[in-house]
Order: sequence, then structure tokens, then C-alpha cells
Amino acid sequence: MCGHVSINITFYFDNSNILFNSLHYVCIMLFLLSKVKLIIYDRRKGCEKMGIDTIDKRILELLTANGRLSYVDIGKELNLSRVAVRERVHQLQKEGIIERFTVVINSEKVGKGVSGFFEVDCEPSSLVEVAEKLANNPSVASCYQMTGPSTLHMHVLVDDFLSLEKFINEELYALEGITRVESHILLRRFKSRSGLKL
Repeated sequence: MCGHVSINITFYFDNSNILFNSLHYVCIMLFLLSKVKLIIYDRRKGCEKMGIDTIDKRILELLTANGRLSYVDIGKELNLSRVAVRERVHQLQKEGIIERFTVVINSEKVGKGVSGFFEVDCEPSSLVEVAEKLANNPSVASCYQMTGPSTLHMHVLVDDFLSLEKFINEELYALEGITRVESHILLRRFKSRSGLKL
């Protein structure tokens, strides 16, 4: 939270020895100032989330819509030079706001015709081990720990229902520490978003 600190110093002088008291209090003030560290809050960097401004947000929106846009294309859209855009993108990467550049693959067009979502309850002592094994499984597209009694949420992509049955019986149920599995098969996708909307 941004703010400031006000310091009020009041001097009381004895008229009978004003010169001595003045020097005395000046010395005290100099001593105090030598011990005080002034912290200056930059409102742009200290108060805004991760220090991004309106231009950074527009850059992120453009790259989310099309990650192949060049610095020149982005610059034309935002009236910035190529160098200015490059520096901003590099800074966003340095701060971890942009994690990586990747591609989005249509799973159905590469033969992954069945998409399943699983709720996997685990024994608390086995949660991390189960999660790591599932995360390394090539059929698992994503795996998250959810609120609840040591629950993992998992998205699985397989070729067909026979492959899904094989995954459940031979790979999922074979893991020790799992206490309950609930599955849901995707019928129709109404919205799928690959990036964060700012």
C-alpha cells in the first residue's frame, strides 16, 4: 500500500540562552536525519500490479490473439517504434509476466478425439507423488491441485474410448494412494481460451 510519513518536529527555545539551544536542537536534528532512511514510493511501480501500464496490456492482448506478431506489427498498432516494443516485451519476459511463446494445437485434428476431465482424490501423504506421476503421463494435458480433501483436477486427451479405458484401468487405477476417481467426458466445447484476458 502506498503512502507517506509525516514527521513534525517542534523546537522550544529558552530566551535566556537561545544560541545554545538552537545549536543543541540543530545537532539533534542532524543526528536523527542521519539515522532515518527515506523510502520513496513510485506510484507506477509500487502500486500497479507487476508495474504494467496500458501499453503493456495492449501488447499482451495483441500477442495473446496472435503470438506470431512481429515487433514492427505491434509498433504500427500502438504507434511505437520496433525497439520500444522489443524492450517492453523483453521486460515482460524478465518479470515473468510472459512465461513463454507457444502454439495451440487442435487436439481433434491430430487424432485426440476424446477429452476427459477427472477429479482424483488422494491420500494426503501420496498427493504429491501421484500428481508428479500423472503430470509425466503423455495422455495428461494438465493437472492441478484443487480445494477439497487432497483432490487433483486432471484433463486427459486420448485417441478414442478404448484408449481412455486403458488409461483408467492400467495407468490411473494402478497408482497407489488414490481413494476416489470421478470422470467427465467432454461432449461440446463452447469456449476455450489459451490466454489470460486483461
